[in-house]
Amino acid sequence: MNKCASVVCFTLLLVFSAYSDSEPPHVGYTYPAGGQRGTAFCIEIGGQHLEGATNVFVTGKGVSIEIDGYEVKYDPRDIRRLFRSKENAEAMLPEKEGKERQKTRSRIDRVTAQLLKAKVPDGIDPLDKKSVLKSYPYNSKEQFNPQIAERLLLRVNITAEARPGERELRVVTAAGISNPVYFQVGVLEERLEAEPNDDHMNPDLQSITLPGMINGQVTPGDIDHFRFSASKGDSIVVDVHARRIIPYLADAVPGWFQAVAALYDEDGNEIAYQDDYRFNPDPVLFFDVPDSGIYTLAIRDAIYRGREDFVYRVALGELPFITGIFPLGARRGAEVDVSLSGRNLSKHKMKGLIPDDGSELRHISVRKEGYRSNFMPFAIGHMKEVMEMEPNDSVGSAQSLNAPVVINGRIQQVGDRDIFSFHGVEGETLALEVSARSLHSPLDSVLM
Repeated sequence: MNKCASVVCFTLLLVFSAYSDSEPPHVGYTYPAGGQRGTAFCIEIGGQHLEGATNVFVTGKGVSIEIDGYEVKYDPRDIRRLFRSKENAEAMLPEKEGKERQKTRSRIDRVTAQLLKAKVPDGIDPLDKKSVLKSYPYNSKEQFNPQIAERLLLRVNITAEARPGERELRVVTAAGISNPVYFQVGVLEERLEAEPNDDHMNPDLQSITLPGMINGQVTPGDIDHFRFSASKGDSIVVDVHARRIIPYLADAVPGWFQAVAALYDEDGNEIAYQDDYRFNPDPVLFFDVPDSGIYTLAIRDAIYRGREDFVYRVALGELPFITGIFPLGARRGAEVDVSLSGRNLSKHKMKGLIPDDGSELRHISVRKEGYRSNFMPFAIGHMKEVMEMEPNDSVGSAQSLNAPVVINGRIQQVGDRDIFSFHGVEGETLALEVSARSLHSPLDSVLM
């Protein structure tokens, strides 16, 4: 079937399908799950109950979508059953008369309509049994998933003025509106993975120009590799988006795509590896380039699972990434001086006045050459705030406090502990709460 070659309007006279009914549409994934602003490109939506979709929309301004086609990826056993059913009916047709002949003819038409919806490579006639079956091989590693068997083919246009960031995409049919899935608008040049790319020593691996955004899908047992050039002293950030795109997969164990990232040198030696980032299962890998040369990035699932909804996006290059901020918050109406730490940051200090109203949680990020870093949460409260004062590692040197108060502190080295004293009144109930992990700090805190 032609995928996104042009916008096609069509009507099927025979609409019977084993995969469509009056249920509201459900979206399992989009691939790619985003794109660069100022570009037009094709995406595929996998899900259920998508036939007859009348609209696909993305929240926010600057993103428009046209429906280009509909396909079904059948289970290899089902596609063979369809061909057998069609052949058997065609063989019986000459012997039938009257209503029986009409019924048999209708059966042939229904099965033909289903075959015409089959997802097949470009240039293959979906009624050419030999070619179709060749494109539907049995794969013992592949799990057929009816919940993502239907496909919508779309053409997306993102204006140059579209605001970068995360959006929500939904599909509309006569039966209702689908669940939302994440769709990202970016500023980096986008590349789709090109198979075959399982061998990290393959001299013909796809080359990526830095900085860039890589889009891929991990199929069963799949490992995707990409080659890039880097110079000595470069500070490369590999920021993998997987669970951030699809937070939960109900029929997967664990219930998400657990991506891992690795780097290889020109001799094929693994020189860096990461399977998470602090408490986040999506890996972020920092690589200080030791020598100028060609390096290879590998992306796979931690336990070598895979299917079409194991979708990822990888931001790769000397990109800004914030690893920490201090303090983690401030009082409303106060002047604040925030220190930033991380990679490739355009600034390490941020100053400003906290508004007297608005959200209790804001976010801090920086830009570099148009690319915005990750966001760090910044808490805004109404109580008095103080900074911890060292030395305060012992009861004798405890920092004195007047409650209620918010303390901004840091565990600065191994073995450090911060001790505070306050006046208590008999019968009072005091609440002591540490905010660390909830504000993206790596601290695993203990209160004593």
